[in-house]
Amino acid sequence: RPNSEKIQFPEGKTWKDYVRDNRLEITCGEAPYIVSRYDTTTGETIPIEERIGLLDRKLRVVGENTETSGEWLEWVQEAYKSIYAYEWQGDNLLIARESMLISFIEYYQQKFGKRPLLKSINYIAYIISWNVWQMDGLKKTVPGTDIPCKIKDWKADKEILFKDIGEDD
Repeated sequence: RPNSEKIQFPEGKTWKDYVRDNRLEITCGEAPYIVSRYDTTTGETIPIEERIGLLDRKLRVVGENTETSGEWLEWVQEAYKSIYAYEWQGDNLLIARESMLISFIEYYQQKFGKRPLLKSINYIAYIISWNVWQMDGLKKTVPGTDIPCKIKDWKADKEILFKDIGEDD
């Protein structure tokens, strides 16, 4: 199995640090670098153990380091809050969001042998709706408009304009 060994971290960095590290996927398309649910050339489903997307790795780390569903859900929510992505085309955006949401359900089912509660699914969908958005990456606006894009700063619990994020944030 390709991913059978537990992920190790360098000294001074914990699995929780890894899960909380923010990542941004620009022009994400259908988000295959975030969640690798299927082979983009053949359409074949990729087994969870073989997935290597940014979020897949965070979900794997959470699964390796948590036992209860409550603890797992807490850290999976942190993982989703740390992944940001934008896409210009609405159809690709829909598929990206869908893939991320279905991945949540698949990982939960793999870990606990049942579907997550609807309230858990809805909260992950809420996070995705803030963190994966439609944007003209050159103008940092809603495509075809001058309306600046807003995202959520989860740590500060407030809405911010994407254009106001500095490179050192």
